[in-house]
Amino acid sequence: MIPNLFEKDLRGNESINGSRRLVEANNFGSSPNSHSNFSHSRNHPHNKSISVLESEDEHEKEREENENSFKRRGKNGIKTKVCSRGHWRPTEDAKLKELVAQFGPQNWNLIAHHLLGRSGKSCRLRWFNQLDPRINKRAFTEEEEFKLLTAHRAYGNKWALISRLFLGRTDNAVKNHWHV
Repeated sequence: MIPNLFEKDLRGNESINGSRRLVEANNFGSSPNSHSNFSHSRNHPHNKSISVLESEDEHEKEREENENSFKRRGKNGIKTKVCSRGHWRPTEDAKLKELVAQFGPQNWNLIAHHLLGRSGKSCRLRWFNQLDPRINKRAFTEEEEFKLLTAHRAYGNKWALISRLFLGRTDNAVKNHWHV
């Protein structure tokens, strides 16, 4: 017997593990002029032009918010870009190394506060995937090649799990080496 995963509230919303969606009636036999949930749906063919316009307006607002959130006014009143978003520059790498030496590799939001335009998550990823001095960047040895082959046979593409078998190798480095 399959358990019922759906629960309905008073408005007719169904919830599955905390996510909610509007339940639309199955109105295949109803007339196009009926006032059912289906005929008022954004996905109904008669309402496509409205939903396209609404989604374009929403997209434009979202784009403007994203643009404005990464800019601030400098001393001269001109907007300057705050978020670097993109490749890390050598100066940013050097500053990140200094900050990790000063604060330790724990409080990434504090470190990001000192690196203009970088989030705590991007600082953490940059440190653990590229800058950490414990990372082994040398070519793979024949022993590591054999270990990688046997681990991949056993675990498949579970690179985080496989990378634990390689001292100083990141999951990304192991995955990239496999695909080369």
